[in-house]
Amino acid sequence: MKTSNYIILAFFVFLLTSTFILFLDAKMNFNNRQVGLQEKRLEPFSVVVAEDGAEFNIRNGEYPRIMCYYTSPDTCTFPEYGIRNDTLFVFACKETKKQGKSHEIYGRNIKSIVAKVNSNVSLQQFTADTLDIKLDYAIFNAFFDKTKGTTAQLSITAFTSKINLNGASLENLNVSLNRTKMNSWNNSIAHISGSLENSSSLSIGAIQKISLDVDSTSTYQLNKSK
Repeated sequence: MKTSNYIILAFFVFLLTSTFILFLDAKMNFNNRQVGLQEKRLEPFSVVVAEDGAEFNIRNGEYPRIMCYYTSPDTCTFPEYGIRNDTLFVFACKETKKQGKSHEIYGRNIKSIVAKVNSNVSLQQFTADTLDIKLDYAIFNAFFDKTKGTTAQLSITAFTSKINLNGASLENLNVSLNRTKMNSWNNSIAHISGSLENSSSLSIGAIQKISLDVDSTSTYQLNKSK
C-alpha cells in the first residue's frame, strides 16, 4: 500500500474515533444534567401583569408562588417582580431565554391577566369562574382544563397579538380583536360576542350563538372539527 493511502486511512480512523469520543462525551454530559427547581412564596394576588418582554406560565395553585425550573449545572434566576394593590407585576428575565429554564406563576382566584409588549404568557391546565385578558403586542396561549368546570365569562381584548385557546368550557366568550390572530380548538363555547377589526382573524369550532361585528378587512371561520 502506498504511503499516501496509509495517510488517508489514518486520517479517516482519527476522524471516526474523534467523532465517537465527542458523541460519548456529549451523551454523558446530557445524562448528567438534572432538572432542578426553586420556589418563592408570594402574597395573595388576583391580577397578573406581564411587563415588556416577560415570559412565564400561569397555573392554579393551593398557595401563591413563583417557581423556577432549570437544568444543572445552571442555576436558577428569578425574574424581578412586585405585588401592589392585589396585582403581581412580573418583569423580563434574560435567563428565561436559555434552554431548559422556565418560570411558572401559581395563584388562587386569578381574575385578570395583562400581557404587555413582546411578552409571552401561557395558561396551563387553568380554571376560573371569570377571566379578563388584555394583550398588547403579546403572545398568549391558554390551555384550560374543562374537566374541572365551566368558565362563565372569558373576555379578551387584544391589539397586534397572537392567541391560542384550547380545552375551555365557556358560557360566554367576548373578544375585541385589533390586528390580532386567534385560533381556538377543542373548546366548548355556548356564546361568542365582540368585534374583529384591522385585519384580525378568528378560527373557532362550532358555536351555539354568534354575535360578532367584523369589518371588511377581518374574517372568522367556523371549523366543526375544532
